Amino acid sequence: MFLLNGTDVCPSAVLLKQPRFFAGRKMGVANTQSQFRENHLVESQNPIKAILSFAGECKGKMTLSVVFAIISVAGGIVPYFGVYQIIVLFFRGEPAARSILFWGAVCAAGYIVKILFYGIAMSLSHRCAYKILENIRLAIAGRLMRAPLGVTLGKTAGSLKSTIVDKVETLELPLAHIIPEGISNLILPVAVFAYMLAIDWRMALAAFAGVPIGAAAYAVVMKTFGEKYEEQTQAGNRANSVIVEYVEGIEVIKMFGRSGSSYEKFTAAINDLKTFTLAWFKGTSKLMNFADAVMASTLLGILPVGMLLFAQGAIAPAELVMCIILSMGIITRTWNMRSRARANC
Repeated sequence: MFLLNGTDVCPSAVLLKQPRFFAGRKMGVANTQSQFRENHLVESQNPIKAILSFAGECKGKMTLSVVFAIISVAGGIVPYFGVYQIIVLFFRGEPAARSILFWGAVCAAGYIVKILFYGIAMSLSHRCAYKILENIRLAIAGRLMRAPLGVTLGKTAGSLKSTIVDKVETLELPLAHIIPEGISNLILPVAVFAYMLAIDWRMALAAFAGVPIGAAAYAVVMKTFGEKYEEQTQAGNRANSVIVEYVEGIEVIKMFGRSGSSYEKFTAAINDLKTFTLAWFKGTSKLMNFADAVMASTLLGILPVGMLLFAQGAIAPAELVMCIILSMGIITRTWNMRSRARANC
């Protein structure tokens, strides 16, 4: 439902700002004053802390997943260093078979470390994520059990399903991917930027020349995100309500011959959601595609600047090649994580 919204911000970003959903975490019997203190305490917490408070015994595994993800990123940098050493051998005119095989083995070892520790990190983070989702859903259910009947009846089945199932599910992405991968992947661009600064500060800046342009395009798209997201949420709640009501009442609908009108209401709600989502996507797709293309094109800045510096004798040929390879490696890791985020949002 959130796949074609034309933006990079997941619905979980909105849920993170609503810690009141987690106010009923304590399941024990308590008086009104203690419940008020509990609710006030939870609502005053940072949203990230409120969510991680459901981690419980998983905090150690989550920390290990981050550590293993960092080791995976470090292993992913090793092949670039190995390729650089092989290139240096050819530039020096000393491409001995033994040296090439040695650095080739180093590249392979780094890649194995990257894949192995990435798998371990993702396994740990996913186990923690779904344990946290379980705890959150149980807390919401407990909150509903204690809520006044009027408040419960005032919520449609679709809105409750949207909160308990859909919105809680959107937390899987940041918990299972963004936390371990996001933290670890920050190391790669920082390390590459520091290395390029050691070579030539102009090469380091040229590698990120497209970032300000892409960020400006994203800023234009994000101006209307809050309004559009709220409208899409309302349309999604209506569609969820109609779906639940239609499925639960299908026997009664057929018994009294109301299948035609009920199905029209069902299809109208779905079509409204589809129409709005597609219109939102079409209205933002051009700017989003432009921003994607510019931010992914590291060669747009580093290639002309690198050739100019090489012509002036400021950098060596091997250093130029290394900077080009590393700049492309930054985009590979960053765009893999970003593609996963857009596919799960």
